[in-house]
Amino acid sequence: GDLADGLDDPFTTKVAWNAGFERAIFRYVLGIDIPLTEWLDPSVIARYLSIPGHLADACAVMRLPADEAKIKDGKRLIDLFSKPADLGGESTLFGISEPSFHDWNSRPADWELFCTYCCQDVTAERAILKKMRGFPLPACERRAWVLDQTINERGVPTDMDLVNGATSVAEAEKAQMRGQLKELTGLENPNSRDQILAWLKPRGYAFSGFEKRYVDRALAGE
Repeated sequence: GDLADGLDDPFTTKVAWNAGFERAIFRYVLGIDIPLTEWLDPSVIARYLSIPGHLADACAVMRLPADEAKIKDGKRLIDLFSKPADLGGESTLFGISEPSFHDWNSRPADWELFCTYCCQDVTAERAILKKMRGFPLPACERRAWVLDQTINERGVPTDMDLVNGATSVAEAEKAQMRGQLKELTGLENPNSRDQILAWLKPRGYAFSGFEKRYVDRALAGE
């Protein structure tokens, strides 16, 4: 069909906002390896024009009407359908259970909205790209983007002996610190959030978690 022909045609530009995601899906899920030079990423043009690179923010700056702008419920829908509803890993009569996901059967109304959300993203991207067509990305910036994506795909040389050595040092240090915490608190597992929080509360710790902002405030005497 037209889509397959376009994907195979080196003279047909493939357009996607933050194109690295689509490129990875085509390559690693669909088995279609489209050369980087055939892609256009409107988010790069947006950033060059000092427009936010996040699609929702770009829609707001461009003042797109509601029928063209990104749907705001997207994060909830992505979390609902793209993350496991159940992580699995339980022992059953049939072996270890696999992760399970919500889909059109378990959440039909949300699934329909999710499909609408995906289509609306395309509408928003097209509208923004159309508004930016009078300000094409300079060739030098295009080359910089291609180089950036190439480096990201290739990676950088890594000394694995150094990585493994550093990991060993870190694990040894963590074991020592866990031992010190166990001796100090008398807890069976001081790495347990609930156990350490129950130990700290009677000693004046006023917060419900251990995010850095809470620990900093506690150390400051709050």
